Amino acid sequence: RRRADLTMDAIQKGWFSENDLLWKGQKMSYRVDEVLHSSRSSFQDVLVFRNNRYGNVLALDDVVQCTETDEFAYQEMMVHLPMFCLPESDKKILVIGGGDGGVVREVVKHRDVIQCTLCEIDKTVIDVSKRFFPNMAVGLDSEKLSLFIGDGFEFLKNHIGEFDVIITDCSDEKGPGELLFNEAYFDLVKNSLRPNGIHVTHDDGPMLNASENFSRLEFSLKVFPSAQYYYISIPSYPAGELGFIVASKN
Repeated sequence: RRRADLTMDAIQKGWFSENDLLWKGQKMSYRVDEVLHSSRSSFQDVLVFRNNRYGNVLALDDVVQCTETDEFAYQEMMVHLPMFCLPESDKKILVIGGGDGGVVREVVKHRDVIQCTLCEIDKTVIDVSKRFFPNMAVGLDSEKLSLFIGDGFEFLKNHIGEFDVIITDCSDEKGPGELLFNEAYFDLVKNSLRPNGIHVTHDDGPMLNASENFSRLEFSLKVFPSAQYYYISIPSYPAGELGFIVASKN
């Protein structure tokens, strides 16, 4: 059977349920009012459905990535906290992942950003987001944006010391984003930052996979002289919360 058909198997009796590969023994479920899109890209299963509470919902490999109703909580807190940690001056920003455009939308609001580069491995995510999440994808039309379709790991190897802020907005650590959750990747990020550069990536909420959260924070501190964990409330994610790790070369 095609993977797209298997993705549709996640919908039973009118409800979509995430897989529990990341959060053993727990999964989120959403009522499906209408399936808007289901396909298999070169990298992952892509599903968009309509929910009466959350609006349009994007799921990759049976894990919800964003919803129209609460995506702002993720985008704003992932972007503005690291951006305001640096003094106002001409900035170059790199977003790895983030093909839905939401993070880019927030980045280009900063008047001191002269260039924002988006490195997204899966063009299907961009195309689907432009169609079904126009309020997020509006960032993809910015004149400040430079778009690169390809692997973020490889991209970093060829861009040393170029960026003031790097935002890793990848999918979860099962699938295309798996390589972006290890110490080798963080080393590459550090090398691609300018001397006072800042990196931010998402993590689990404080009550889920706590030991793994501390593990990532520990190897962040091995690579960067300063790193901190923070979290937000966002109802469409497991346990209604999501964490971030922000790290600085300063």
